[in-house]
Amino acid sequence: MFVRRASWSLGVITGMVIAISSPSSAQRRASEHGMVSQKVDGTTIKMEYDRPVARGRDPLFGKVVHWGEKWTPGANASTTFEVDRDVRVNGNPLPKGKYSVWMIPRETEAWTVILHRNARLFHTQRPTETDEQLRFDVKPEQGSHMETLAWYFPVVGPEATTLRMHWGTTVVTMSVDVSSTMAFDSLTADQRARYVGAYRMSGGWGAADIVISDADGTLLATRQNPAPGMHATFALIPAGGEHRFYMGAGDRGRVLEVTTGEVVVFLLDGDRVTAFEVRDSSGKTQWRGDVTKKSRLY
Repeated sequence: MFVRRASWSLGVITGMVIAISSPSSAQRRASEHGMVSQKVDGTTIKMEYDRPVARGRDPLFGKVVHWGEKWTPGANASTTFEVDRDVRVNGNPLPKGKYSVWMIPRETEAWTVILHRNARLFHTQRPTETDEQLRFDVKPEQGSHMETLAWYFPVVGPEATTLRMHWGTTVVTMSVDVSSTMAFDSLTADQRARYVGAYRMSGGWGAADIVISDADGTLLATRQNPAPGMHATFALIPAGGEHRFYMGAGDRGRVLEVTTGEVVVFLLDGDRVTAFEVRDSSGKTQWRGDVTKKSRLY
């Protein structure tokens, strides 16, 4: 009995030791893993990194991170930057792919940012210039204190985003411009003038007056008596194909936002616009606007 009890106790103890020392058990890390991603016009931009903590160390740059030495802005494995479409970083073309990120910090001069094609490096494996995909300089700025190193996107637009590295009071800001997922035709002033005028609308949204105007290169359709909660104005974005437009937002000929589920199709009698129809993705007309007053040019 004694031996059997001792054997059982040893088994329990052994199991406890295995459980405690198992690699799968939770571990406290000095620099926790982090990820952040942002989608811009169909392009996904992703940063993955381990996040060092300042922990009262001052200064961080020049002491913890040495001037003039390559440093991956994170900890442990190299920080990575990944895009699923071709982009431009600070104006420089970058093919889609995954890259390790390195910086060369300098005390008074601009810092160098490097994107390296080897994305599987440890922070002590500082790469040579071989297989560098992109290198450019950025002047760091000063900001509020960030205790844990962070990558984030403070500004997101329809065609670009701002990417920022922030640790301590040091901020390094970069721009990432994407390739538009849609190509829009541009129209001359005379072409835009063809559609300018007043229209009487009928159909699924009820009767209303629509005025189409040319606002510095952007065709704007303004509903004169919009229902509560309905947008009063939308831009007409050339959709490819004659007299076809998407509804969206624009400014001075620049596309800001677009909805492709419906298309506006203008109807002509010879060269003269007589009406427009709003059609859904199946081609069915949802509502129609007939000309009541045309531009003086037509």
